[in-house]
Amino acid sequence: MDDQEQTDFTAEFSTAARRVLVAYRRLLDTLPGDHPTVGNMKDGLACCELAFTFYDEANRAIQAGVWFAAAAVAAAALEAVLLAKMFTNTDEVAQLASFKKLLDKHQGNFRSFARKEMDLGKLLDMAKELAWFRPGGVPGLLTKMLAQYVDQDTLTALTVIFKDSPSAGFASADLLRQYRNLLHPAYCLKQDIHPTKDTGIRATFFCLVAYASLSSTWQGG
Repeated sequence: MDDQEQTDFTAEFSTAARRVLVAYRRLLDTLPGDHPTVGNMKDGLACCELAFTFYDEANRAIQAGVWFAAAAVAAAALEAVLLAKMFTNTDEVAQLASFKKLLDKHQGNFRSFARKEMDLGKLLDMAKELAWFRPGGVPGLLTKMLAQYVDQDTLTALTVIFKDSPSAGFASADLLRQYRNLLHPAYCLKQDIHPTKDTGIRATFFCLVAYASLSSTWQGG
């Protein structure tokens, strides 16, 4: 996938998603704002909006050749969408023994819990326990969209990364988390790696795979 193909694909993906968010916000604005469930939904929507803002920034960073920034901001996009998922699945999360003490600390208030306790690592632990990422390879919807912009050889090279992964979505999310650690100089030295063009492009692709894998389980979660 060259830079222009990446731009065309991500622009189409982002525009379609933002249309959905606008319609959802209009619906929420008609509901009582002081109800805890409505508050959670509004925070979830705000996280979705942040996710697409961060993703757009990551894509711009790729076009500018700023690969270090691309990997870091793509990870922020994933963190935002996982927070959104949490806000729409509060009943499930409340049943997790591993998060009970933290939730009790905030009297079950998810808005406080999210603001003071959650980070990407904890969100991935939560996602794994609740199977938020669909099992299997890259979701078919995403591969069909990609096929409009890349040739079959490129598509195969992108998807074969997950050949042996139980969940391409979770594998993508975890790889993205590792790429974000490139913000820490000590991590770069320890792993003997540095941000590159390939790092940035893969980071945004992994973000798309994670989004699509989460999206396919959204209704079921």
